Amino acid sequence: MKTTNPINKAAIRLLVSLVLIFAMNFSIQAQDKKTCQANKDLIKEYLETVSGNVKTAAMMDKYIADCDSLLKKHIIAFDATFPKYELIPEDMIAEGDQVAVRARFKGTHSGPMGDIQATYKKADLPAVVIYRIADGKIVEHWIFLDQLTMLKQLGIM
Repeated sequence: MKTTNPINKAAIRLLVSLVLIFAMNFSIQAQDKKTCQANKDLIKEYLETVSGNVKTAAMMDKYIADCDSLLKKHIIAFDATFPKYELIPEDMIAEGDQVAVRARFKGTHSGPMGDIQATYKKADLPAVVIYRIADGKIVEHWIFLDQLTMLKQLGIM
């Protein structure tokens, strides 16, 4: 009867475990890349759809979940002040369920902005928006818009 060396069995188990861990890690990384790309594609489509157009409720409902009503309100307010404004992406970075976009905001101040009446001047300023995606929709966002530059371009400051 032939006996197996216990060290060989342990080495084989270790090797099999390492191969399985590597395969699972590779699979997870591939899935993460696929998810990140899908999220970037969603945001790219969203920006192409809304930029330069009147922002409708149906348009927003396609891309923005009900839980992010603040984004919908922000879009409606900005579209009233800068009708058909554009948000043009310059860079996009995706990680996990978030997509960060460095963009240019372009629009003409044709509606009131609080107490400030329309100046009919153009605004072209940098912006950064971070979107969190779940189930194929935007569920949370953070917007950073250079408001000082906007006020200077509109002749308010």
